Amino acid sequence: MITRSSTRLERAAEGSPAASSKLALTTVVCHCALCPVLWDPSGIIADLKRMTMPYPAALKTALIRQFFWEAHFSRQVAAKAMTRADVS
Repeated sequence: MITRSSTRLERAAEGSPAASSKLALTTVVCHCALCPVLWDPSGIIADLKRMTMPYPAALKTALIRQFFWEAHFSRQVAAKAMTRADVS
């Protein structure tokens, strides 16, 4: 798991579309960046954490490119419901 996460983070930091197309990758990046390390005697988790700070610009761009359409789609659906006063 750790080796796979490290490889994914490395590819994601380069903006690899294959790496950024998986929602699981964002979960790995978030956990590495934000979760406190409770036990890491070998320093593996600390190394992964360092890979996320600062957040890789290429990954940010790739994720926005990949998932921005969802925000636009959700806005269109909400606008249509508002015109009908549909709050369900």
